[in-house]
Amino acid sequence: QLHQASSFVVRRTSCALHTYQVPQVWSTAVRRFCAGSDVERRVIRAVEQFIEGRKEELQADLTSTELSSDDKKKSQKILDKLNELPAVTGELSWEKAGFDEIDCVEVLLKVEDEFKHEMPDEVADNLKSVSETAAYISGLGK
Repeated sequence: QLHQASSFVVRRTSCALHTYQVPQVWSTAVRRFCAGSDVERRVIRAVEQFIEGRKEELQADLTSTELSSDDKKKSQKILDKLNELPAVTGELSWEKAGFDEIDCVEVLLKVEDEFKHEMPDEVADNLKSVSETAAYISGLGK
């Protein structure tokens, strides 16, 4: 099915400008994808979902008969830290949230799922907060 073109995309190469017609549905999707505040809101939502899932895992750890007393204490400490977090905002850093290396990987996997985009490892390794992650995602459409 063909869609009526309603906007144009200009792409610069070293010697020329190229103009392409873009179907209406594409231009709407690109505008939605690149809207800065929407991107940050979606990153925040993904982080919140990760935190809620992590809390559920930790709660399960506390009732597990397979974990040692020391491991349960560690799980409780992490759970307490997550419960004390204020609302997730763009200013939240992974360090402030108490995320370890595995948590950082998992939260970014949640963001990747939200945006249907796989981040290169060298990029993901350098993202340390909600705002940095949103800035990276926002830059993809430019």
